[in-house]
Amino acid sequence: MSNYSYVSILKRRAKSLSRDTSISLAVAQERVSLAAGFAHFHELNVIAKRKPDDPRLMKAALGIVVLGDAIYEDDVYSAFESEIDDLHL
Repeated sequence: MSNYSYVSILKRRAKSLSRDTSISLAVAQERVSLAAGFAHFHELNVIAKRKPDDPRLMKAALGIVVLGDAIYEDDVYSAFESEIDDLHL
């Protein structure tokens, strides 16, 4: 799985949430999953494996539903730079 896949971005977001709020990783994963429109973290993982381009994953990870729209986002470059910086921590 790529470090840049939608599910990888969401997993990193859950890990950051866990660290920042001192909650368990499992609870953070559930919160991220619910916010993304999934019933639970297991469903998010199943969908990510079966249909990695699911719009819910893209919307939760990047904030857009159509990937081509990313170029029109004002802060797209800073968001990508932030994600890359997080990988090097």
